[in-house]
Amino acid sequence: MLAPQTNVDVLFGRICGYCHTETQVVPHPRFEQTSRCVCPNCQAYVSVESGTDRPLGMVADPHLRRRRQHLHRKIRLLLKARLLSQWQCYRWLSRQIEKKAIYAHVSMLSDSECDLVVSQIEKTFGRAIIEVQSEGRIVDKT
Repeated sequence: MLAPQTNVDVLFGRICGYCHTETQVVPHPRFEQTSRCVCPNCQAYVSVESGTDRPLGMVADPHLRRRRQHLHRKIRLLLKARLLSQWQCYRWLSRQIEKKAIYAHVSMLSDSECDLVVSQIEKTFGRAIIEVQSEGRIVDKT
């Protein structure tokens, strides 16, 4: 088990949650003026807040990044359909994963938490999303 401070460091991208190596902020290889926080050992990474060296959350391997992208698509559907405001959405998300709102950012979620939230979105808002999609206003390519 990791020490409590280390858990916070993992959550905020300073330590890799896979191999427990200290991460490094490096320029993004394809996009100028953006950076990402990378584990030099296993290459897991997370984006960095624009104009800072602050990671947006936990570093992620390719599988977790795909899960997070999938969840982001679902959240965009909720926002575009005006089913929830962004503030309401993240407040709702925090209740689903039983974490404080400060920790309810998609980049701070684990694989199982992403799956739980996607499932809850589909269960809670599924019919409304289907109706919006059938009107041609939003396309969910998942």
